[in-house]
Amino acid sequence: MLRPSLLATMSAALGLSFVIACPSPGDDGPGEGEGEGEGEGEGELPGDGNCPVVEGANSVCDVQDSASDNAVLTGALVTLPGVVAASQVFGSSFEAGVPSRFNLYVGDTPTAKRGGVFVSWRAEANLPTTIAVGDVITITGQVSEFTLADTGGTETRIDASAITVDGGNAPLAPLAVTAADLNGAGGEDYEGVLVRIEGGEVAATDSFGFTLVGGLKVANAIFDHAAIVGETFTSITGVVRFDIFGGTGFELLPRSSSDVVSDSRPTRTVTELNDGTVPRCPGDSGFNECVQVISGIVTSPVDRISDGNAERGPIFGFYVADPANVESGRFGPKSGIFVLARPANTREVLSLSGYTFDAADRFWADGSPQIGDLVEIVGDNAVNFDQGALRNTTEIKKVGSDVVPLPALFGTGGRPTSDLKGGRPANDTGDFTTGFTPPLEGIAPSATIEDWENVLVELKDVTTTTDCYAQGVAGIAQDFGNFLVTGDVEIGNDFFIGQSFGGFFDSATAAAQKTCADPKCEDSRVQGQTFTSLTGVVSFSFGVHRVNPRTTADFGGATFVAENSGTCPAP
Repeated sequence: MLRPSLLATMSAALGLSFVIACPSPGDDGPGEGEGEGEGEGEGELPGDGNCPVVEGANSVCDVQDSASDNAVLTGALVTLPGVVAASQVFGSSFEAGVPSRFNLYVGDTPTAKRGGVFVSWRAEANLPTTIAVGDVITITGQVSEFTLADTGGTETRIDASAITVDGGNAPLAPLAVTAADLNGAGGEDYEGVLVRIEGGEVAATDSFGFTLVGGLKVANAIFDHAAIVGETFTSITGVVRFDIFGGTGFELLPRSSSDVVSDSRPTRTVTELNDGTVPRCPGDSGFNECVQVISGIVTSPVDRISDGNAERGPIFGFYVADPANVESGRFGPKSGIFVLARPANTREVLSLSGYTFDAADRFWADGSPQIGDLVEIVGDNAVNFDQGALRNTTEIKKVGSDVVPLPALFGTGGRPTSDLKGGRPANDTGDFTTGFTPPLEGIAPSATIEDWENVLVELKDVTTTTDCYAQGVAGIAQDFGNFLVTGDVEIGNDFFIGQSFGGFFDSATAAAQKTCADPKCEDSRVQGQTFTSLTGVVSFSFGVHRVNPRTTADFGGATFVAENSGTCPAP
């Protein structure tokens, strides 16, 4: 909105020769969007007498409507008693993950055109940040117009200097509008106002929200609904803001999950994500750009794979498969996917149904997704370090449980084990081939290994061919507990099972000594050992595909060593 400024009024009063172009009441003057007028799209302005009368003070309408008898000029200090919080407090202008500003939408009672406004204050102002939707409050602050765009449109703001929670909670009823009402200059009547639209279908998504068919943008500044192209809605409720970044119009901001009532949400299978039916986004894509809902069955325990950082919390990973992609009762190719989740994330909240995560200790409280759980998961269909994955997960819902189909079979009675040969790219920190058969690098993977990435597999009647298969790190061929079996299939240790088959080094062992020649604790690998079966999930890490057993039960016919070094702690 463009409005008469306090400077213009003072200039006229002092007889200064500034030329100020201001729209007269009801005039279609310049403004936001495409030549905004105070009330375009609705005919007459909400003219004099249409704003609530507040004895000795102003209403929100007085701030938004320059035709009000008590219109508040830009730059003026205003006090708004008894207004209602139309949103919760939310942060913006994050610095190192911490908001440097706090924001709130407030409105007059009852909800009306020109009756809502955006309020903002700096974090160091020490104003309340626990205001709930519906709280009755009094605000004092300076009226301003703000934008980061160069189109001429602006957003009306109140830079708060004082906020008092008066007591009582009476949430505002949203105005019923259409998406068309908010498009173009007509949206000015609803800037800052709580509204609800009926229906709507998602036409496109991006990192900042989603766009409905017809062009209305639903932004995620307060609440992020992970929308899917083709999703339809019963209704969407939210406050209206001017797009200060693009300057192209008005956006709807839902405040919570209850504001977005989804009617139909397309659900995909894991196989459709892997076979190209649903395009996969590149690893550098932003949040929400490739959102899909998948249904599947959990095939691995949840593993803490990274501690992340203090703000966003640890990252957990687990595997999910398409229970319908089976061949003779066993998982088929392209049937698995890796899921990444941050349950303790303070910025993108993960919604859980059927599971509980304790944010205090940053771990799963009352169980986590278990092998055999049937789940629905919302996340980005993308890649994580070149591994197919569902990233940026926003919802995990348990919908039941079932018997997991048998693993894809390799070896006796199945495909050749060499189909799972994971390969080894050349290492740029040195040549680590000496003393290893086959060499540790420059090994090509099988032509079909990509089909089995993230899939639960079983190797039948295989033998250890290289009992310690190291990896070059920082110029050292380090032993991470991996070994090779028939067909040059590498067995890894991603799940860090309670008693690792590959053993572990004593805590006193220096990094430079963690090689195949150094003693390890509980190292059960033996050259020439035969397994009746080896079961695990195929992962991709640092250019290598490996089969990773999930529990000790996945090592069929194996003997675990309790202790084999004098420096090992007691088992």
